Amino acid sequence: MPMKKSSFVILFMLLQLVACAQKKSCAVVLIEATSRNWVAGAGGRTGTAYRFKLKTKTNTHIEFSGLWIGKKSVPITLEYDALTPPIKSKKGDVVYVTTNVINNVEEIDYSPKKLPFSYKGVALLQLTISDKVQYLFVKSFRFLERLSGE
Repeated sequence: MPMKKSSFVILFMLLQLVACAQKKSCAVVLIEATSRNWVAGAGGRTGTAYRFKLKTKTNTHIEFSGLWIGKKSVPITLEYDALTPPIKSKKGDVVYVTTNVINNVEEIDYSPKKLPFSYKGVALLQLTISDKVQYLFVKSFRFLERLSGE
């Protein structure tokens, strides 16, 4: 009997985590999510560039602490409309979370994170605000025209 109670408590806690992750009270609003396939270089490398345009809903510092495209953890870069990143973020700021996935190449200086839970959609963004983790689900990408370079 104690085993059933502990299993129930663990299941309840996991459901709470997912329920909190799906709330619309996330500290950012997704304005747009795009993906663009590309081909470049003499060797004809290929890949996909992903860009998430977000608007902050709080004055509290937001740490963008993880991104999964499908089930794959990928490194992220932050970009801003300003030439220099703001020293202190404020409500209404626009932040771009970007990543560039090169096909058949593993990042050598990046340690992938384990997917925290299964989700429905094409991407999962993890944010940390005041030591509390929040998740933003991305349901789909707007596909941009393919880039080709030399």
